[in-house]
Amino acid sequence: MPNFVLQTVRSQVQSVLQEIDRLEGSEFPYQHAKDGLDELRDVFRDHETTLSLVTDQSKPDTIEAAYKTAFSSVKGSLDILGFILRSTNVRNAFEVYGPLLRLSRQILGPTTKLIISSEWNFSPFTFIGYEHLPDFVLIGFPATESSNPFLVPLAGHELGHSVWNAFACDTKYRKPIEEKIIEEIKSRWLEYDSVFPGRKPTELNTDFFVKQTWIPAWNWAMRQSEEVFCDFLGLRLFAESYLHASAYLMAPWREGRRSFQYPNGTERSQILVSAAQAYGMNVPPDYAGMFSDVAEPQDDQRQAKFLLSIADEARRSVTSDLMSQVDQIVSSSGVMYRTSQDVERCKDNFKMMVPSQNVACLATIINAAWEALLSPPGFFKNPQHDERRDANLTEIVLKSIEVHEIEQKLASHP
Repeated sequence: MPNFVLQTVRSQVQSVLQEIDRLEGSEFPYQHAKDGLDELRDVFRDHETTLSLVTDQSKPDTIEAAYKTAFSSVKGSLDILGFILRSTNVRNAFEVYGPLLRLSRQILGPTTKLIISSEWNFSPFTFIGYEHLPDFVLIGFPATESSNPFLVPLAGHELGHSVWNAFACDTKYRKPIEEKIIEEIKSRWLEYDSVFPGRKPTELNTDFFVKQTWIPAWNWAMRQSEEVFCDFLGLRLFAESYLHASAYLMAPWREGRRSFQYPNGTERSQILVSAAQAYGMNVPPDYAGMFSDVAEPQDDQRQAKFLLSIADEARRSVTSDLMSQVDQIVSSSGVMYRTSQDVERCKDNFKMMVPSQNVACLATIINAAWEALLSPPGFFKNPQHDERRDANLTEIVLKSIEVHEIEQKLASHP
């Protein structure tokens, strides 16, 4: 009798290949989305070839290894294929693609490829560690905000996840965070013993089963550190506009339970304020006051409550170093930085509804856009333009980004 599972996975691989062929008929606004499809097609053709060489007479271990490997790719393919399909949707602000690609390549290297997409998630996100597209940065914006140029700075945070991996930050911080967690547990031994009784301090980093009691705290601290690193990168790349964009998305959160993978809202905003001051940026008045905490673990969640407090302390112990590392990475990349003079000049152009020209970097345009958006009534020279300030600014900002990209291309290929 033919191996049913083997036949099933063969059929699933063929279905993925057929779907890729259908998707390739889409109109791609930039080449990298099509490149992603081509690379995925190669992956599944390899699976198809491997599965065709496996027969019912092959060794059981060989059969299982072949279909398990292929099925793993099938299972993980739909999210990526859907992401690539939505990257073709006209709701995306295609004007920002070129500047974001240039920014990504300055930090990660010239072979970096970028796909931006609109997603049905409220928070922007990125795919991390997808092995079949190793040189790709994939950034998804909420579908309702994907054409909003004011939120472009949040791409800096999502880019940060790729930078964290590229610069091996996970390897750098895993040991210091582990040492801090053990140090904290020992200093709060009575609390630890009340939730994990019967252990000894000497067993914390030597006994496998004792390690399992604090490993969740280590995982949370590592993930928090990565998220804080990404906040610092978005801030360092986009300056004050990152503060405004973050507040736009995160400040309304008032309900729900805290994610263990992020600092709570108030502390996260305070971390951003400290970093902005360290980077020499202007912080909006009472910025941290716009944010609120959501519910921490309750008293009946004693283990989670204790471990999360340990994770928070471990993350705090590396925050200053994370801030410095981001500054070093950006400074050495050659990324242009916004200046107050350029922002003012750009803003003056916006007042007359004229696209700004000869702008040094994307951050200049976005910072000018936020200053214009937050200015008192009467920003535009023409009072009628103020009646639709948001829409008019969105239009002129996107045009300015488009002009900036054309200028950059002409400078590269005169």
